[in-house]
Amino acid sequence: MYYEDRFIRRRNFAFGVIAASIITLILVFIPFWQLILIPGVIAGLLNKKIRNGIYSGLLGISIVWVLYIAQSFITRNTYILLDQFAGVIFGSLGYGWIFFLIIILMGMVFGALGGGIGSCIRILVEMQQERDLEAESSKTSQSTSVKSQET
Repeated sequence: MYYEDRFIRRRNFAFGVIAASIITLILVFIPFWQLILIPGVIAGLLNKKIRNGIYSGLLGISIVWVLYIAQSFITRNTYILLDQFAGVIFGSLGYGWIFFLIIILMGMVFGALGGGIGSCIRILVEMQQERDLEAESSKTSQSTSVKSQET
């Protein structure tokens, strides 16, 4: 039983990473980067443990962001723009890689945050469902005991 549960957790983790990557790839082309929290939440919903939700959101989003930025470095010379922006802030050129790391770090933080939120939502929903089932079963047992006392 332990091995089945472990297999299911690993499978859900992999599905979370894949789902977050696919949704992130779609959302990369939308001009609102703040929506990047959504793939993390969806990845977190697929995992029962908060740690797995955080890691799946983090990996799914950061993989796509690294590939997208690397592709933009090659095709659109984004590094030159980052380097010039760093030159304005730091006073000299050659610090564009710091902004590259900041961009990736932001994606990782938002992915981890979304994954944690999604896992917490799943845990809370499952706890509420268990409480509802317990309340329903206690009501039915009380009603059957009342009926048996009446007869």
